[in-house]
Amino acid sequence: MGDVLARALTALAVATLAAVVGIGGLGFFAYAAYTALALITPPAVAAALVGLLCLFVTALLLLVVRSVVHPPPRRPSASAPGAEGRPQDTELAALLGRQAGSFVRSNFREAAGVAFVSGLILGVSPRARRALRDLLLNDR
Repeated sequence: MGDVLARALTALAVATLAAVVGIGGLGFFAYAAYTALALITPPAVAAALVGLLCLFVTALLLLVVRSVVHPPPRRPSASAPGAEGRPQDTELAALLGRQAGSFVRSNFREAAGVAFVSGLILGVSPRARRALRDLLLNDR
């Protein structure tokens, strides 16, 4: 356990150092771009252009992070497991979902209480989690 923790902390330290060095390198790159632009434009214009370039790069990086964190939803393919479900099961599930939704809307306090208590029980008891998993995954 201690060895794994030591490795994780070492990896975190190295990643932090890499981030600091990378940010410093980007600072030098921005300064080089500013110096090059200051030779051909007024310094204020060069600073504004470098600032806009940094904002553009930041926006691109945020878009990349967003696409990684929230990938577009995938549609189930015809060959996906469970895609060949029985139509009566789907209709029954839709009916139960509509009924449960209308019950929760009309009794929201009770439903919140039941959700809280069941979450508490499932969070505390591994036996309850196993029983629920077995109940849900029981393929008849």
